[in-house]
Amino acid sequence: MRDFHVPGRSPARAANAMVATSQPSATLAGLEVLRAGGNAVDAAVAACAVLCVTEPQSTGVGGDCFCLYAPAGEGRVIALNGSGRAPAGISAPDLRDRGVAALDAGSPHAVTVPGAVDAWVRLVADHGRKGLDELLRPAIGYAEEGFAVHARTASDWADAADRLARDGDTAARFLCGGAAPREVRLFRQPELARTLRRIARDGRAGFYEGPVAEDIVAKLRALGGVHTADDLAARHARYVEPVATGYRGYTVYECPPNGVGVIALLMLNILEGFGPEDDPLDPVRQHRLIEAARLAFRDRNAFVADPDHAEVPLGMLLSKDYARVLRGMIRDGCAMSGLPTGRRMRIRSTSRSSMRTGTPARSSTRCSSRSAARSWPRLPASCCTIAGSTSRWRPAIRTSWGRAGDRCTRSYRRAGEGRGDGDAVRGHGRPLPAGRPGMGSDLRARLRT
Repeated sequence: MRDFHVPGRSPARAANAMVATSQPSATLAGLEVLRAGGNAVDAAVAACAVLCVTEPQSTGVGGDCFCLYAPAGEGRVIALNGSGRAPAGISAPDLRDRGVAALDAGSPHAVTVPGAVDAWVRLVADHGRKGLDELLRPAIGYAEEGFAVHARTASDWADAADRLARDGDTAARFLCGGAAPREVRLFRQPELARTLRRIARDGRAGFYEGPVAEDIVAKLRALGGVHTADDLAARHARYVEPVATGYRGYTVYECPPNGVGVIALLMLNILEGFGPEDDPLDPVRQHRLIEAARLAFRDRNAFVADPDHAEVPLGMLLSKDYARVLRGMIRDGCAMSGLPTGRRMRIRSTSRSSMRTGTPARSSTRCSSRSAARSWPRLPASCCTIAGSTSRWRPAIRTSWGRAGDRCTRSYRRAGEGRGDGDAVRGHGRPLPAGRPGMGSDLRARLRT
């Protein structure tokens, strides 16, 4: 039971369904879809679309999508990779020839071809009960009629004001008299409403073909990019095999690389060898978390890439034995003064649970959207996780949805750090540096119906 003498929030509980996002408007949209007979996929897409309107500093339709979906009663987890790819006309040698030595957040070459909308369309067609026109209706309403800017959104918006002001198009659409909208201001986005209407009416063609696609290509090429209409038309999400690990009796799933979910699993494997602490703010526990994150992020930078173009040592990264080696580098009495160089290791034996992919250990449905994900035994329910790198402003937003009295969590993480001042169910800290400059946030949403 919660200690009511200590500041904090009580766990959210419900008998039938639960939705938790970073915006009340998105939460309400998800609940309304469930009440209208929609399933987890329907509610997830509807809520994500609303966030694209009411939290524009974090997410938008012009980015990526990763999805984990556990259909009710099927005992399996489905993963969909809707992440963006670089345009076909660019390569590392081409960039070097252009004198580009590194990509910064303002470079058009850092902008990948958006994959989120195609993934939404695919998910709804394959697994949803509702039509896209119905699911996008709440988002269209907020874009046309306006929404009240919340405190956290206003703060992040203000932080990005200088960057937005550097481009005439972004300044005209996201600044009011040269300044970011203040808290409680009603903010409208009529052009975004028209884009969402096209998507609702025409499906993926409303975004990847016609005026919207032409506008995206024209803007990027005006900035020096090489994107073409063919790049957008060819962008399609694909189903992949999820990766998983066992953690203290739970099975935790993530999308495989090119996503970085495997690094969350690596951190769990490292931390599993330490005994559980009663006090979550215990300094030793915090020290271990930070050191584990440092080692895991080192391996992210060294090994995680697009498996279509690079060899990713997935077996090593998921190995309990490899995690044991990394755990041995952590000393409770001191921090590592420097990180050893990440290198591939030959692992003699690997725990079977750490290598499991695709199928839950029991017939219950499980779904994870953050490193310490929960599972839900004995509930014949569906579970959907949608993740997308969809903002040009700020990375690393995590949102989770759950059902039937389970505790929902939400957090922002920055190199293993976080703070608890969020406006969702739980924590809310500062973001990670952009892993894909110019595209921004990683939105994760989990819903159980």
